Amino acid sequence: MREGAQNSRLSIGHWVIAVAVAVLIGGLISQAHRSTPPASSSSPSFIAIMLGRLSGFLNASRPSQTAMSGSVIPTVATALASYEVTSKNTESSGKVEVATFANGCFWGTQHLFDHYYGPKGGVIKTDVGYIGGNDKFKNPTYNQVCSGTTGYAEACKVEFDPERVGYAELVEFFYRSHDPTTVDRQGADKGTQYRSVIFTQSLEQAEIAKKVTAEVDEKYFKPKGQRIVTGIESAPTWYTAEAYHQVHISPYI
Repeated sequence: MREGAQNSRLSIGHWVIAVAVAVLIGGLISQAHRSTPPASSSSPSFIAIMLGRLSGFLNASRPSQTAMSGSVIPTVATALASYEVTSKNTESSGKVEVATFANGCFWGTQHLFDHYYGPKGGVIKTDVGYIGGNDKFKNPTYNQVCSGTTGYAEACKVEFDPERVGYAELVEFFYRSHDPTTVDRQGADKGTQYRSVIFTQSLEQAEIAKKVTAEVDEKYFKPKGQRIVTGIESAPTWYTAEAYHQVHISPYI
């Protein structure tokens, strides 16, 4: 069984809140000792970065507040069937596929996929960026996206080995890593850039995403009078975010 699954019964939220304040303080201290992005109209303020980092951690603790449990072992049929096959594989197959998820602050999203699935759990690489916006805005900046006028969503692009972790499993994990019942919002983060969307790379991914979504909704949310509002869309052009956004949380824990 892959290493990521061995710790999978740990609640995602338990450790997150415990270290969030330490991370915020540590970031403030270390800011004086590390390079920062140059001041410009496309660079958010230092305070915005630090508040966003804390928001990312709090976003990561959302599963404890939703209808789903904190375990990351799949529980719905399509995802579990995938897990039962891939969890036996411990060696890289050399294959690479891409999954793209938008579910609030992209710092927290990237951190969770890296922490639970990479590099020994099947996730090879992650990047954060912008997707799903108005075509007239090419290569948007962070400030432009945060303005809410471009239509872009903050998202995480996940490169994974399909023989080590299945797409269906990643989709269920995506639902476990945020609240998919809120429109254009995750916690205190409000705006279309924080909307919940699965951007699919193929018809096969779209079908899997729809099946897992229906199963998760039926099992966990409908019994509590909630419903998933996540969009499932064909992936348009991806724009990688500024360098200072990449792996923004992980170095501090």
